[in-house]
Amino acid sequence: MLQVLEDAGIKPNGDFYSLDAITTAIEEATGYTPTIICNVNTSGYYQMYEIYMCTDTSGSDFIECPVSPTTNCPSTVLFPPFVESASAARIYLPSQQYA
Repeated sequence: MLQVLEDAGIKPNGDFYSLDAITTAIEEATGYTPTIICNVNTSGYYQMYEIYMCTDTSGSDFIECPVSPTTNCPSTVLFPPFVESASAARIYLPSQQYA
């Protein structure tokens, strides 16, 4: 997913990007619409936190999500640089509820 975003000029460099640009880049690359989830950093800025997409039961192909969370992001979001963290990546399986 990072390569998809970087190919569209969207990089984890601390800049702000249009939520529409992020969504469109992913949709054009995968054929499916993601839901972007944000959190608020210590400076009070909304930043991209998760990209929510669904896969088939094998986990190998994207599918349209039967139910997706509603984005909580404003129209422009911060894409922060990556930091090392044991809990930085989360993958939700279809059997898990979105938390």
